[in-house]
Amino acid sequence: MPLEKKRIEKLIGENLNEVPDRCKGYRNELLDSLNDVILEERQHQIQDTLIQNNVNEICDNLGKYLTENEV
Repeated sequence: MPLEKKRIEKLIGENLNEVPDRCKGYRNELLDSLNDVILEERQHQIQDTLIQNNVNEICDNLGKYLTENEV
């Protein structure tokens, strides 16, 4: 699992600069959201939890951040 985590982090880091910076701090907020989704998925694998509501909330929060910080 640690190798997989490092690979995912590397791929995200390599591609993050290609994401349009829609507002100040958007890329950092996006990175935090992606990390949160990955953590939810790991918990889901361990505990077999229902993660859809949590992932929806993470996405909603990112959308709210973008809306509140539009230029």
